[in-house]
Amino acid sequence: SDTVDFLKEAIEGVTRLPVKQLSLLFEGKQLAMGCLLSDYGIKHESVVHFILRLRAG
Repeated sequence: SDTVDFLKEAIEGVTRLPVKQLSLLFEGKQLAMGCLLSDYGIKHESVVHFILRLRAG
């Protein structure tokens, strides 16, 4: 089963945005690293949103 970590790394591979700056949301819940996508009820063709957290500086 795929993990949140795997999905973040896949997004990084396509967008070149660093994993550490990505937050993933599904149905209003933030996805935690180390969890399975199935833990959140995420299936094929589910819509997961990502937010890029910018560092202040």
